[in-house]
Amino acid sequence: MKSEKGTGSRWKETEIALNRLRSWLRVASLVALLVAAALPTAADDVGITSARLLELTDGGYALEADMPPMLVGALRPPVVPERFTTARRPTYRRVGVSLVVRYEFSGSDLPLEAGDVLLLPWARSAVLLTARWRDGEVHRAMFPRSAAGIRVPIETLRPVERSAVSVARRHVSAGLDGAALMLLRFLLVLGIVTAAGGLRAVRLAIVFACGHALALVALDLGVSTIPQALAGAGLALGAALVARAAFSTDRVRLWPLILALGLVDGLGIAGGLGQSGLGPGEMVPALFGVAAGIDILLVMVVVALTGIWQKLRRPKLGSKVATAVGSIAVAFAIASITSDLGTAGGSSIDQADQMAALRFDFRSGVGAGGTAGAGRVAPPRRLEDAAMAFLTVEPMEVRIEVLLSLLDFIEPLRIEGDRRSVVPVQVQGAIAARAGKMVADTLEVVIDGRRAVPLLARTDFVTVAATGVAIREQPQPELLDTAVLGVTMAYGVDRPPSEVSVRWQVFPTPATVVPAVWTDPTGSERVELTPEQPVLQWANDLSSFEPPPVRAVIVDPPQWPVASSVLVVLATALWILSNKLTRPRWKIVAAWVALAGAVVLYPFARRPVTLMGVSGWAPARIEAAEVLDDLLTNVYRSLDLRDEEAIYDWMAVSVIGEQLTEVYLENRRALELENRGGARARVEEVEVLEVSSVRRDGEGGFRVEATWNVSGSVNHFGHLHYRQNRYDAAIHLLAVDGAWKIRKIELLDERRVL
Repeated sequence: MKSEKGTGSRWKETEIALNRLRSWLRVASLVALLVAAALPTAADDVGITSARLLELTDGGYALEADMPPMLVGALRPPVVPERFTTARRPTYRRVGVSLVVRYEFSGSDLPLEAGDVLLLPWARSAVLLTARWRDGEVHRAMFPRSAAGIRVPIETLRPVERSAVSVARRHVSAGLDGAALMLLRFLLVLGIVTAAGGLRAVRLAIVFACGHALALVALDLGVSTIPQALAGAGLALGAALVARAAFSTDRVRLWPLILALGLVDGLGIAGGLGQSGLGPGEMVPALFGVAAGIDILLVMVVVALTGIWQKLRRPKLGSKVATAVGSIAVAFAIASITSDLGTAGGSSIDQADQMAALRFDFRSGVGAGGTAGAGRVAPPRRLEDAAMAFLTVEPMEVRIEVLLSLLDFIEPLRIEGDRRSVVPVQVQGAIAARAGKMVADTLEVVIDGRRAVPLLARTDFVTVAATGVAIREQPQPELLDTAVLGVTMAYGVDRPPSEVSVRWQVFPTPATVVPAVWTDPTGSERVELTPEQPVLQWANDLSSFEPPPVRAVIVDPPQWPVASSVLVVLATALWILSNKLTRPRWKIVAAWVALAGAVVLYPFARRPVTLMGVSGWAPARIEAAEVLDDLLTNVYRSLDLRDEEAIYDWMAVSVIGEQLTEVYLENRRALELENRGGARARVEEVEVLEVSSVRRDGEGGFRVEATWNVSGSVNHFGHLHYRQNRYDAAIHLLAVDGAWKIRKIELLDERRVL
């Protein structure tokens, strides 16, 4: 009996376990189904979110983000300055195929200002953020993800003109932020006090500051900066050599080594500043501010340590301190070389970024491991409505895009068959032509009170997916039930419009409702068009969003540090006289004062000077970067236009000779989005990353080797698509009638970043 009861009990436990397993399998199957449904979206998502920062009231703001519904979970409330309070819950609204998530924060009498930073803890690769302020200003920029999240400096969205003095003042304390490098500098100072001591140690600290001054001049002359890790290794090795001098019985001449270490440290600081988003003209004042803060602190530390050292006067202590300094410095040098100690903390990649990198190949724009959708072809999606209309308003273009479900327009387009019929390739061209004519004849577009005529009109068979609308690369038989036509009409404008109205007159039945979405640089909205309310109305003020005009880049005479040059000549004369005359002390002091004045005035007291032969000198790399940024911006701004004659007129401001046509065709091709019906990305930003060399080209101009990024976006059938390309090229510049022009471009490398 006991055996039977035991057996029955075991069978019952087994049955319970099987039921639990079945339940778990059902849940797992459901999760797998949901993941599989989300895969097409994830595979084609490049991880860039379009967002808007809106100033609502004094101290009140809203942050809106456009997201596919399946990816809303990637968003978290923004981290705002402490004086603001964020609303407890976001709000949601549907616009087209996207979900707009809105966060509001307020509660401060002091509005957002240049020093503030928003931190977006979003699991996204980047954010394209448009800020609209109450005074009408609109600014847009793209912000990439870092280890801590997406950092949005308000100064980027509300730029403020800063003088060289204000730039330097803002960076005085920046040099104290790098704990590892400051520790190395303190080790160097301790080694100097141990090896020299007394007034000589103070002089060597001043020599280190002179090395920073040399770095200022070197940066101004175009000398390459040094990575902070390499500069840290140099400082560590230098500190070890200085500590070794403490064991020498002879007086060691340390000032050449200390001067070189100051130069290396200054170029390392410049290398870090080069990654902080500063403009080329702000680099020298910023380096001066950072170096000044470091040098003042180090001189104070040397003075304090020298006083303490003289009171102690213990010979054995000196050897112990020197040994400790040398050992720690060598350890730091090894760590800097092997693990990039000088830049640790800013380059780490968190787990979310690693997963995104594994899932997505940003260079090709498809899922990692092959072609998008490889291994599983998503079935065709039927358009949910008979038609959908999309109005996109940009500063230089108005575009109407229409999606038509072929099944709902069988009669107007004279198509034979039912939903199970197949449209053969042979008749698709005629059907597309009839659809394009139907829309063009019935659509009435009025821009700023005038009837508009399209510059571009095309009709294509398209595929519809959660990630956007794509043009069929190769015609293929279309199932009438899922066949979709895309009609695009583009209208050129010579200035940002104020009002646009679109009258829609194509309704298959009186009960048909046509969803319509308008989009401009500051946001988007969804409306419904019916036979009773057939007009899509847009009104906004985009005057402040007008891109900067295309202007000639004037050849400015070089800015010479006249006051610093005079003081250096004076200091040199006093130094020479001090060696030839009696009682030279006051002359030596005056020479040091003059030299200090030359360093202080160097970034600020500059005057344009035109001397004989100066115009033939090659510009410094910083100046070349500014010129190149302006010229390339002009070129890409020209491509915002649709009329080719106007494009050539605008490009002729910055390009000369036979290169004009080649530059136009190459850049137009680079900005076109594949499978998007010729849609071109509108350039948001041109960023010159590096100018590696500037030299004369032997033909009266200069050859500039540079690397730059071009970022752009386009709204295509309600989806925002991004493009970022990186170029390495040798650009030949020529001064023509007092203005810089591009004479030739030798493309060395081109790669798709996004």
